[in-house]
Amino acid sequence: MIGRRFIGGRRHGFTLIELMVTVAVLALLMGILLPSLSAAREAARVTTVRCELRKAADALENYGLDNRDRWPPMRTSCDAWNLADSGQLPVELARGRYLPAGDEGSSVACGLPDRYSPGHAYKYACPGPGFHNDAPVNKSLFVPDAFPHDACDGGEPAGAIYNNATRPRSDAGEVIPCPVAWVVYSVGPRYDATADVDPYGPVARRSWYRGFGTGGLIALIRCRDGRFVCSQ
Repeated sequence: MIGRRFIGGRRHGFTLIELMVTVAVLALLMGILLPSLSAAREAARVTTVRCELRKAADALENYGLDNRDRWPPMRTSCDAWNLADSGQLPVELARGRYLPAGDEGSSVACGLPDRYSPGHAYKYACPGPGFHNDAPVNKSLFVPDAFPHDACDGGEPAGAIYNNATRPRSDAGEVIPCPVAWVVYSVGPRYDATADVDPYGPVARRSWYRGFGTGGLIALIRCRDGRFVCSQ
């Protein structure tokens, strides 16, 4: 017996079995509560990311209003070998004071860091004129045929690659405009810099974050017709 004393003919303290039962109950309660707390923390962080993506979207909309519905160019580089380094928010948003500038000496143009990728800004993708290694190119964007109702499983979605310049073309030979104007997105929870980048992201639903315990992108998509589509 543990801690048992006799005072006035009564026994005080706990037996070993009683202590073991108490510990087991506490462990069970912790096992129930901790996942719920972790899920709540992750949901709060995801909500914050979505609010910040909305801030970036507002900056892009204001830029478009000031530039006759033209959007900033997307920039990529051979030095940006993974998703975190590629296609960060365009420097034009900082230069035009639509968003705060990044810290002095930083490679991040806009001071709106991705909460899931320290040292990097949120990402931006826009089909059309852009830059790769500072050379002008036409940037492309994959859009599923069923967007925004394409499947979210890991299958290969049917769709097309749009660049608003040369592809895709209709049967009459005319360039089909991309149904997506631009995308801002976060690398999302559980980002692995060593993993292969989903070639169908960030528009295809299969690349999106799907709730607690999963990885994937958190995206805010601006359609050509002015609608917005948010990842789950």
